[in-house]
Amino acid sequence: MEKAVQPAILDLAHLEAMTFGDRGLQDEVLRLFLAQIRSLRERLGEGTPDALAIHSIKGAARGVGAGAVAAAAERVEQAEVGAVADLDAALAAAETAIAAHLQSF
Repeated sequence: MEKAVQPAILDLAHLEAMTFGDRGLQDEVLRLFLAQIRSLRERLGEGTPDALAIHSIKGAARGVGAGAVAAAAERVEQAEVGAVADLDAALAAAETAIAAHLQSF
């Protein structure tokens, strides 16, 4: 049986391609996404956020190369059991990875 490929927490090659290698733009995009992550995690702590918030984070995650967040958000949209907890875990992992990457700039 084949093992399923796990989406990347943060695909830096994708991010670089989407920002045309502009490190300043990468920094700005990641900071905006990090703020979005923190806001959504706060909402998750208060209960299940609305569909628009989930859809927005999915699109933003795809844009920056946060595949695990996008996949988890999609599972929430599909109302899979345990998906909200998986999304929170993916958001936490992305938050850590992005913060570490921003410090390396």
